[in-house]
Amino acid sequence: MAEPARPAILVIDASDFFRRAICETLAAVGHVCRAAADVEAAAADLADPDVGLVILDLEAAGSATIEAIRAVRCEGAPTRAIVISSQAGQELVLAALRAGASDYLAKPLHEEELRLSVERALGGWRADREIAELRDRVGAESRASDADLELARDLCEAVVSPGDPEALPAALLARVAERVSAVGAALYLAEPGRGSFVREAVWEAGALVDRPWLPAGRGLSGAAASTGVFVASADPAADPRFDAEVDRPEEGASGPFLCLPLRFRHRTVGLVRLFLAEGAAPSLRTAEVAAAALSAALRSVLLYRSLGSSIDEVARIRRESAARPVPAAPRPSPRAG
Repeated sequence: MAEPARPAILVIDASDFFRRAICETLAAVGHVCRAAADVEAAAADLADPDVGLVILDLEAAGSATIEAIRAVRCEGAPTRAIVISSQAGQELVLAALRAGASDYLAKPLHEEELRLSVERALGGWRADREIAELRDRVGAESRASDADLELARDLCEAVVSPGDPEALPAALLARVAERVSAVGAALYLAEPGRGSFVREAVWEAGALVDRPWLPAGRGLSGAAASTGVFVASADPAADPRFDAEVDRPEEGASGPFLCLPLRFRHRTVGLVRLFLAEGAAPSLRTAEVAAAALSAALRSVLLYRSLGSSIDEVARIRRESAARPVPAAPRPSPRAG
């Protein structure tokens, strides 16, 4: 649930007069207040995350008030508590402060003192919320980073594992597609001298079928190829570079989209296109890691093919040389007289 711009303030006091006076004083400066006569009546509000501050009368419920403070301050929760009283003993006030109350105010309350105490308490509430959100963000980034490292490691292991190098593009594509929960994926290689891209591998488990080839310089795919920068879009059709004849799959509708350029010696030698499920958010970090790892893997495949072509060419030359007839050695001319 999204936090409100200003959290609600819950006032618990047995006195109808004080409940109304506190709520009216705080409402005059823009606060939203709720009120209850005792802790039991306020149980639902005490559990509501929209409540950021509780103002409790120590004389209303005694030990129940202390337990309520402990409950709202448990496990570092951001909800703050202010205790008020007209004649509570020092030990009870200290017990409330030890339980987590941020302030104590004596009745009758001074309006300015009340407002200042509330602002201090809500300042602490905001600080706790920001710290919690930052912690969650750092944790999410850390988990995403771990997943991206695992993906890079997975791709590298696939490259060095024994097996048919010709099957490697399809294997790498499948691993990336599964990691990003794609619904369709294809890997393309550049056609030498033509600038277009021909589909080299397709993810067999995908529900969408991508195009057999991609023209040069058109659409989001052409932008990724020409700039060497990946494209990640939750709504590709809204991008002015979008070209429906290129950027949509051959079969199925186009949703969130990732296009990764595969680079070798400062040139784009391939593309990977990943179509994600509707509503999915393309991860820029994952796109960056996947593009780098796939580029490194594709270099190995291309070098293997280049080496294989060179070996085949040498073997062809040798075969042709072996089949060519060897010219007969010239006979020595007879000696004169």
